[in-house]
Amino acid sequence: MRMRRVLALLTLTSLTLLPAQAATFGGFQITARGEQRMDLGTGRTELPQGGTAVDAASGLTLDAAQISYLSGQNLTASHVTLHTREGGTLSADTLSYDQRSGLIEASGHLTYSDREIRQLSAAQVRLDLKAGILTALGGVRAQTPTLSASRVVARQGGAQVLLSGPYLLSFKGGRYQNPRADGLLLISGSKAVKPDAQALAPFRPYLK
Repeated sequence: MRMRRVLALLTLTSLTLLPAQAATFGGFQITARGEQRMDLGTGRTELPQGGTAVDAASGLTLDAAQISYLSGQNLTASHVTLHTREGGTLSADTLSYDQRSGLIEASGHLTYSDREIRQLSAAQVRLDLKAGILTALGGVRAQTPTLSASRVVARQGGAQVLLSGPYLLSFKGGRYQNPRADGLLLISGSKAVKPDAQALAPFRPYLK
């Protein structure tokens, strides 16, 4: 009986209730919507009522129903809306951010829109904060412009977009289609062309 009491006490004392105040994770300032709980054993902080996370440097603002993070390592969130400095909005069921690699991954009922594209959906989106490259993969579709592809990679804030086949695109009055799995189409400005080796080089790490 005494051992049970000790174990119960250890469990209670390992969870510390923190006041709802701003905390820092990587470049993000995190503000809880309600209580915060820190597990003293693991160092992980839970925000069961969710909150917001703002990175002034990258211009990212995250709002989520639940947030969990371990300082210096990773952050996970559910029922997420992510806003970018360029006006993009990403919604997803789940999101994870690895601080060391600078990689954000989102999935589940995923949609993305910005000034160039409307209602893009995919199985998963990856955002490399260090390289500034966004990758959408798995049944990628969009309403405007009308497109479908197995993978879409955007760099330079969407100034260059690569479609990986099979793909179909209606763009600037033209229709582009390739049924092959290795089909590639590069959209840059008002042009859509098959990329040469030099133009393709920055995208290669994100086609694996």
